[in-house]
Amino acid sequence: MLSIFILIPSNFIKAQNASQVAWVSKFAVAGGVNSLYLFPDMSEINKQISNFGVGEFSENGNFTFGGSGFVYIKILDDVRIGGIGFGGSTKNEAVVNGFNREAKYSLGGGAFTIEYSIPMVRKIALSVGAMIGAGSIDLELYQNKGTFTWDGVFNDLGNSTDNYSRKIKNKFILISPTINLDVPFNRFLAVRVGAGYLLTLGNEWQIENELELKNVPKSINADSFYIQAGLYFGLFLF
Repeated sequence: MLSIFILIPSNFIKAQNASQVAWVSKFAVAGGVNSLYLFPDMSEINKQISNFGVGEFSENGNFTFGGSGFVYIKILDDVRIGGIGFGGSTKNEAVVNGFNREAKYSLGGGAFTIEYSIPMVRKIALSVGAMIGAGSIDLELYQNKGTFTWDGVFNDLGNSTDNYSRKIKNKFILISPTINLDVPFNRFLAVRVGAGYLLTLGNEWQIENELELKNVPKSINADSFYIQAGLYFGLFLF
């Protein structure tokens, strides 16, 4: 981290207080916490979940939490690169005919980010860019009743039982155009608001033991508009 600061040209820092500041490219190196609020289409999943008796998942959006960071690369004015990770889940539970049932939906991912900050906008950073990475959707279903013992769990493997679980997963490549606004409180602290659209590639699904799950409706995916907010710590020279 110290080496990054040493490489910042001295005239760049001095220019922050000079009349020529409008002509100096931005610089920052920062990391922090952020959240993404996504709006995936849950209608097809809810058709099945409603039959399971635990109620439908909300279609008003899913909250995810994670972290991200970035640094401006001085070989290209006002261009910054970084990374982001996020994840979140929601679950519904109910007792149906004496059985404890649970349905859990999880969505997460991680990506490389590259952005260009519009140079005419001063003192803040208005940036357009993209993120490219990978992510997954996980759907877990559980039905259990009674108490459990160590021996009983293994005895169930050779006998019929009403207790069961299912874990379904979709791994995908994600691509997203982004627009973010970073507003520094001072040289060391900034807040972010932003938005984007998550595009996913990959409709291959797996069930337990990574076995292929066929005939999954194509409408079940993570494609979604999202909004973003975050709090960042570092060095901001806008």
